[in-house]
Amino acid sequence: TGTLTENKMTVVSASIASKNFLKSNEMQRWRYQVHPAALDLAIEGISVNSTAFEGRDAEGQIKFIGSTTECAMIEFARKLGYSYQDQRAASRSAVIYPFSSSVKSMTTVIEVNESNVSSPDRSEYRVYTKGAAETIIKACTHYMDVRGCVVPLDRSTREEQEMLVNSYAERSLRTLALAYRDVDKPTFEEFGPDDAPIHNLVLLGIIGIQDQLRPGVVESVQAFRRAGVFIRMITGDNLVTAKAIAKECGILTAGGLAMTGPEFRALSHREQYDVIPRLQVLAQVAKEASDIILMDDNFNSILQALKWGRAVNDGVRKFLTFQLTVNIAAVVLSFISALMSEKSESILSAVQLLWVNMIMDTFAALALATEPLSDELVRRKPLRKDAHLINWRMSRMIFGQALFQIAINLILMLHGPALFGLAQDDTKVLRTMVFNVFVFLQVFNELNCRRIDDRINILRGVTHDHIFLAIQALVVVSQFLIVQYGGLAFKTVPLTSVQWLYTIGIGSLSIPAGILIRLLPNQLPFFWSENNDDEFNHEISYPRLYWETA
Repeated sequence: TGTLTENKMTVVSASIASKNFLKSNEMQRWRYQVHPAALDLAIEGISVNSTAFEGRDAEGQIKFIGSTTECAMIEFARKLGYSYQDQRAASRSAVIYPFSSSVKSMTTVIEVNESNVSSPDRSEYRVYTKGAAETIIKACTHYMDVRGCVVPLDRSTREEQEMLVNSYAERSLRTLALAYRDVDKPTFEEFGPDDAPIHNLVLLGIIGIQDQLRPGVVESVQAFRRAGVFIRMITGDNLVTAKAIAKECGILTAGGLAMTGPEFRALSHREQYDVIPRLQVLAQVAKEASDIILMDDNFNSILQALKWGRAVNDGVRKFLTFQLTVNIAAVVLSFISALMSEKSESILSAVQLLWVNMIMDTFAALALATEPLSDELVRRKPLRKDAHLINWRMSRMIFGQALFQIAINLILMLHGPALFGLAQDDTKVLRTMVFNVFVFLQVFNELNCRRIDDRINILRGVTHDHIFLAIQALVVVSQFLIVQYGGLAFKTVPLTSVQWLYTIGIGSLSIPAGILIRLLPNQLPFFWSENNDDEFNHEISYPRLYWETA
């Protein structure tokens, strides 16, 4: 639950010696209703049985440093007019048993002197314990009543205390119990160095601590649901508290189950198999049971991780779609043009192919794999585990664009002189124009590859993709310099402005070709695995034509 909440604790309810307040604005009136002896013992326990202390943050502001729960308790004592420094100065710690997740408590033994709070059963040593309410209540045999007297903790009173804990938990409050025990020196000497003496305690009261949900948690949970991610809360907290927080943030829904770890482990494998689909909250489970632990303890980080995972997967697919298209087109075009040439020369020179390879590898990887994260990434269902890296949509675009580019360039090779008004022997200009057309086919096809679904609006979000725009501009400027000034090195000649318009216009045909390819049927050929169909979950054909929803 700490992943979902701000981890800024505040005491908003408490019950000391059977006197309680339910709202923080009732605290000051409440302090005068509690028996002074009980309140003094509780505050002394809060002060000495704690590692929190007062310090300054990076900005020089005074704040409590330590466990957020202990800081909330110290702040609670301060609001009631007590000084934890004075309480600690008056006490001498004999043994400290640090907080343990196994017993869910912390215990401190102090030597009782004249400066310490008196109790009905004053002895040489006093044990102060705080911890999970349900654990501490079980360890108590007595409690302090409204008169400040220590009386046996009978069954009905124990049930009342447990009901109070549940009422706090139902309000999403974390509950702590405070207890103490006075012991003589022989009993103290029997205490072990490791195992805290959590037995025969006197219950002082229950504290309810509020921890608000982090901003954006509810929205993140809703985003996960839209993304097809099933959320389960696994926590070490009390089951009632966990359920209340899960309901508040939207994890626990109608029909969902909430269980404790021991209850779940007690089920048979068959029963666990039946329960898991509806299990939404699993309480009283150690963090060590997890496979992955968030280092920043922020639930929203999981959503960011999901976005990054999908963005990386999409980036790889976009890059593969672009790269395989260029590879197929360049290899086939070079091979066919070499066969058609009297000198067995490819229409694209080795240096030109090297430049195309830079566009295909380095620049394309940077342009297509660095698109900013968007909420669109979590508006779709997750990929199936058996989904192919190259799906039918990608294959359709790869082969469709490659065939289109090969056809365009072969037509220019054969009929270029007639189309552009060139002399039959003006091969240098023709080769330069074919090279220019080929490069601009890749430039515009890179826009096509920004989307690997069937939506038409390939420009969506392009103005926010600054790296993509910068790389496209770099490629276009570099291509202009290569054509106009590459000369002998690139085997090019300068083109006229009209020839530039022709080649750019022909290259831009890659975009309408991409639209036509996207409108082809989504049904897979018989030879393709049927399990590879539409991992983006059956987008119907008509809505994908709408520009606004593309």
